[in-house]
Amino acid sequence: MSFDYGGKPRAGFTDDEDRFLIVQLNKFGYATAPWEELRQAIREHSLFRFDWFMKSRSVDELKRRSNSLISCIQKEHASWSVEEGKGVPSTSKGKRAAGSSSASAKRGKKSKS
Repeated sequence: MSFDYGGKPRAGFTDDEDRFLIVQLNKFGYATAPWEELRQAIREHSLFRFDWFMKSRSVDELKRRSNSLISCIQKEHASWSVEEGKGVPSTSKGKRAAGSSSASAKRGKKSKS
């Protein structure tokens, strides 16, 4: 798995560290806010035995990095959906995309072509 970071600086995290965070988020569940468990998993994993950078990350730093990675994955997934013709990706605020069916179509108003 590789990530397109959009040309932004990566704040010192390596690809292996990013992969570990994603795998652990999948294991613990992102919706359950597993930040302390994630921090403990990093401290106990042999991959980071001598990696002081990862071992010294605070819960807030791990949360911020995880949110950034999730955002990258969502953007990549949305671009795949558009490329495959599965439709327009949904916006983050739940608004309908332009050109989609709307309440005005149900009320009998004709859309301009």
